[in-house]
Amino acid sequence: MKSLSRLQIFGILLLFRGTVDAQNSSHNRGAGLITGVFSSLILHAESQDVIGYEITVSKVGDKGVYFVVLQCAQGVAEPPIVSRAEVVSGMLTFSPEDHACGSKFRAMPGSKGILLWIDGRSQGLIPRHHSFWETH
Repeated sequence: MKSLSRLQIFGILLLFRGTVDAQNSSHNRGAGLITGVFSSLILHAESQDVIGYEITVSKVGDKGVYFVVLQCAQGVAEPPIVSRAEVVSGMLTFSPEDHACGSKFRAMPGSKGILLWIDGRSQGLIPRHHSFWETH
């Protein structure tokens, strides 16, 4: 098995610390850090391809039912998918019926963005950001 370099270990520790900070912050501030718009969608200047993810998390009612509007793009933006989500210990999980973007999503929201895993693969940090569609 390949050993990790010090730089890789440092990166993993920073990611872990950010995850823990996001989790602790979401416990302290409630839905404020869980809800919002998280977007990495970009328009590639030369090809005009739209690439990335946009996730809007909202809370409905007093009992804290969460919903996600997910849009992914790998050249062309897919239609948005609405899915019910659960929050357990600050981790948001959802499984959209339409599997265009993936089938199992886990996300750790925080003040700077949302750490996203799709079908067990990390997609990195999706920044807390205005919607891509506000300017395009």
